[in-house]
Amino acid sequence: MTGASWSSRSAPEKARIETAFAALHAADGWLDPAGAGPAQVAAMPALFRAATDPAAPIPATLVGRLATDPGLRADFDRLVDRVAACRIGRAAAASSGRLDRREAGGYVLRIKPSRADASQVYLLIDCPSEGPVPQALLIRDGDTILKRALNAPQDGTIRLVLESTDPLVAAIGDPATEIDLV
Repeated sequence: MTGASWSSRSAPEKARIETAFAALHAADGWLDPAGAGPAQVAAMPALFRAATDPAAPIPATLVGRLATDPGLRADFDRLVDRVAACRIGRAAAASSGRLDRREAGGYVLRIKPSRADASQVYLLIDCPSEGPVPQALLIRDGDTILKRALNAPQDGTIRLVLESTDPLVAAIGDPATEIDLV
């Protein structure tokens, strides 16, 4: 199983990995008194699902815990780093204003205004022909975590129509936002 991307794994493989992860994390908590407490261990299945299952929403209670528990947030960040097809970090400090284009690792995110409806924008994600196909977009900015399932690409591009007021649009345009394609 080494080297395979998360999205290429079968459902039984994913279930075994999730079970192993929860068990290892629980063991770490029990063996290290300064480590994870029972509440953090109990959050691990939801945390794992939030990081690895494109269709699974991130429960509001988990978002709240991630904002207040640095250990749990570090676990979540490590999980996302392991399963992400691409990470687009914060924009350079010299960046000013809103961004309408972000890119890394051959993936390019673009926000284009709709000509048909001023209240809508298009989010276009160009995928490299050789890279894994992302199934979800995950935005991390301070205490804010947003997640959106993605459509399959057509001709190498994933297309979403969003309201211009969608928090996802604002987050992508914010230079301080980290973006993961999972």
